[in-house]
Amino acid sequence: MSVASHIIWQGAGCPEPCDSTGATIRKRGTGTCAACGSAAEYLLSDTISDSFSQVKNAGRAWGFGGNATCAACVFAARTLRLRCSAWWATMDGVSFWRTRPIVQSPQAVRALATEWWKAEFPDTRPDGVAVLCNPPEPPFVAAIPLTGIAHGGESHLMRTWWPTWQRPAGGYLERLQSKHVAIYARVATERYRFPLQVDDIHDVVVDVALWTTLHSEAMSLIEDMKACGVFSSHQEAALRSVTVPRLGSLALTRSWASKTRLMRQYARAQWWPLFVSLLPIQRSNDE
Repeated sequence: MSVASHIIWQGAGCPEPCDSTGATIRKRGTGTCAACGSAAEYLLSDTISDSFSQVKNAGRAWGFGGNATCAACVFAARTLRLRCSAWWATMDGVSFWRTRPIVQSPQAVRALATEWWKAEFPDTRPDGVAVLCNPPEPPFVAAIPLTGIAHGGESHLMRTWWPTWQRPAGGYLERLQSKHVAIYARVATERYRFPLQVDDIHDVVVDVALWTTLHSEAMSLIEDMKACGVFSSHQEAALRSVTVPRLGSLALTRSWASKTRLMRQYARAQWWPLFVSLLPIQRSNDE
């Protein structure tokens, strides 16, 4: 299976597509799918709203043309949960993972706090780079919806409709400021180098061997910076620019050039800011 939306849909159990309220989308289309070319059952107008139909992305999403879509592509486009948190999709399942620690109100914590919730979503910041360096067996699809994450998607993930999830007591989350991801994603055919879809703008190629080496070097520098009292915000800024941080010690300054030799080669790469943002830099209470 070489179509990303079909892998995602099969991984979710081939459900009938629903909107963000959990209502089943009516089958009103015929012909071929505008996104993947397979048999269509739904209207394109029921698949994506005008606010998401940007001219610059229309050719990527609806390359086959027409006004109809298949169930898999409707599911990829309409399922809000796929725009809330980073995820992997294989034909055996779809799994979500966090890039940030949980931030919840006391009421939300009481409503959602169970042992599995605590185990699945820790309070400390997850190591997103380490997650990306351990992909599933191919074929798979990988994506990070940065806009949805920035607007609280991870904290509200469990409030969104999903085919195997019961409606929460407070109702489904129906809207989130986010960008489409799944409909633009590509299929990964190998574990050591794979495409990662980032929002609806672009995908980056994750070179697992390179990212693993850079991750090791970055974690070593983070420990060095923490040891001499560099604030976490300054740690991230230093890694983004690959320059010695403010208030760094003399020892850190002396070792910086040798410890960042490899990093400096990739500091201008398109994926470098994303790489740094996924490192587990913990914010201290005194910042």
